Amino acid sequence: MQPIPLLAGTLALLALGVSTTVVRIPQIETDLEQRVATTLETLPGAYHRVVARGRAVLLTGVNEEVAPAVAEATGSVWGVRAAETLPALGTEGPWLRARIVDGEARLDGTVSGTEWESRVLAGARTGFAGRARRFDLSIDETLGQPSTWPSTFEPLFRVTGRGIADLRMTLDSKVLVVGGVALDGSSADSLGFQFVGAAPGLEVRNELEAAKTFADGLHAALAGRVIEFEPESARLTPGSRRILSLVTVAMRSGEEVLRVAGHTTDSETPARRRASAQTRVVSDYLVAQGVAQDRLETVVVVGDSPRGHVTLSEGG
Repeated sequence: MQPIPLLAGTLALLALGVSTTVVRIPQIETDLEQRVATTLETLPGAYHRVVARGRAVLLTGVNEEVAPAVAEATGSVWGVRAAETLPALGTEGPWLRARIVDGEARLDGTVSGTEWESRVLAGARTGFAGRARRFDLSIDETLGQPSTWPSTFEPLFRVTGRGIADLRMTLDSKVLVVGGVALDGSSADSLGFQFVGAAPGLEVRNELEAAKTFADGLHAALAGRVIEFEPESARLTPGSRRILSLVTVAMRSGEEVLRVAGHTTDSETPARRRASAQTRVVSDYLVAQGVAQDRLETVVVVGDSPRGHVTLSEGG
């Protein structure tokens, strides 16, 4: 009759082991998610969510161009046995993703109806004004209404134009994630607060990083944009003045020279004269903002670029 207590004891130990395993797996998954998130801080805004299932990790909302780097970084985390990335946000509800790629604003996602499509597109057209734009929204009427989304999207998209390079922004019914390069640390913090104000019902994960070099700061200030003028004139548009104000901030981070290039497709004297006047207007504006004249290099370029604008780049 002695085997009975032994069997009971064995079953009790097995039960304890099963119980312990059930309790510890969620903790292992949580720890993995935190370690992966910490590792991916070097790739700000590269993903939307990180989900661990056992020791396998899934990252959603990963852009195709950064997917290899994200997968490699995730796979290097201790305890991760498998890493997978998905371009979709991995949510059962509506979602949006906005990016700035080579100066072009790209917006894609899935919304629950034509009303939300109209709201999002109206906000994007206004908020991304002055940029080339590519929108690709789909409608799935089976999705629930996103009660946490803002009633108007213009403020949200407008914030993205305030000195952020390589913008990556993802949005579902609960979380807004923003990544990219800001002019400096204070700009990154300030923009984070502006995103909170533009999306008050959402948790905001601010992963903006500060520019580390003059080139990064200039890239953030321009974010792929050019300096534009009123038609057939050398008068700056209001949007161009805002860009130049950001460029002024970027100029404070170093002593490098800024190349101010006026563009024209016409080599005739009137066209060259207008392009030259436009470069002087930009140069004078920056000097008036405190930039030293000897840090500005002006030139007129005759070529294929559309006339009537000025480009800024790091000079030689």
